[in-house]
Amino acid sequence: MTVFMGDSCHDSAALAQAIGGRAYLVVDVAQRDAATVTSLPGVIGWHQPDEPDATGIASDRLPAPRPGSGQLTFLTLTSHFAREQRWLTAQHSPAWWRGYVRRADVVGFDLYPLAHLCQHAAFTLASVYREQRDLVALAAGRPTFQWIEASAIDGHCGATPVSAAALRAEVFLALAGGANGIGYFTHSWATGPWVRFAVTPELRAAMVATDADLQALAAVLMGEQAPSLVHATGPVLVGARRAGRHLLVIAVNPTKAPVTAQLRFHGYTAGSATVWNEQRSLRVAGARFTDTFGPLQVHIYDISPGAAPRRR
Repeated sequence: MTVFMGDSCHDSAALAQAIGGRAYLVVDVAQRDAATVTSLPGVIGWHQPDEPDATGIASDRLPAPRPGSGQLTFLTLTSHFAREQRWLTAQHSPAWWRGYVRRADVVGFDLYPLAHLCQHAAFTLASVYREQRDLVALAAGRPTFQWIEASAIDGHCGATPVSAAALRAEVFLALAGGANGIGYFTHSWATGPWVRFAVTPELRAAMVATDADLQALAAVLMGEQAPSLVHATGPVLVGARRAGRHLLVIAVNPTKAPVTAQLRFHGYTAGSATVWNEQRSLRVAGARFTDTFGPLQVHIYDISPGAAPRRR
C-alpha cells in the first residue's frame, strides 16, 4: 500500500506514526488548515467528504482545491454518474456532476458489484471497466481511481462474495478502463460492529500479489493512455498504455466462463505480442492476434512495433 486515505479514528498523528514513512497519508479536508496535521510526515493532501453527491452536499459547498499548494484534493463519488446508472439520477445533468469534479485534483468512485450490487443483474464485473471509462471522460484530464471491494461490506451478498480471482480482475478492469490508481475498500459491518480491516487471508494474499504486479508495471501504467488503439471481440475488455514505441495492453475476461478473443489494432502497426509474466509470445498477423482466457483471467501484453507497410 502506498497511500492511506482517512484515519477513521480521528487521530491522524497516530496513523502517521503507525505508517512510519512507509506510505503517504491523505487526511480529512476539515483538517487541512490545522498546522499540526498538515505538517505530519507523509501528508500529501486532503479528501473531500465521502460521496457528497449522495449525502446532500452541494458541490459549491465543498472546499476548492488549492493549486500550487503542493497538496492534492481527493474526491470519491458514487457511481451514479455512469451512463448505465443514469436511470437512477436522470434529474442530474453532466454539468451537475462536473461541479463536483471541479472540487478535486484526483477523482474516484465506488461500485462494488459483487459485495453490494449482487442483486442487480444490470451490474457485473464489466461495469467496473465501463463506469471507469465514464469517469475518465467526466474527469476531463484529472487523474482517476476506483475503490475495489475487498470485504463482505454489509453482508447481504454473502460472507465471502469476492474471490481472489475476482479482486484481481476488478483491479485490472479498472486499470484497463483508464484508472491511474486503485483503492481497496476493506471495511465491513456484516456481523454488526464496524470492522475497518475485514479482509480474509485469501484476499490479503491476492492484494499483496496484485500490488506487486502494479509496482512492477508502475512506470508504464503512469504513461500515456491509448484506448482507441486496441479492441477485443467477445466479452474480453481491453485498455492500452504507450511505452515508448511499444504498447502495454491489459486484457481481462470479466466472466466466469473460458473464452477465446481476438485483439485487433487500429492506428498502430503491431509486430509481436509477448505475454507479461507468462513466458510465451503470440504471433500478430493482419493487425490482430487470438488468445484464450480462463474465467476472470487477466493477460498483459507487451506489443512491439512492426515494420511500417510498404508504399506502392
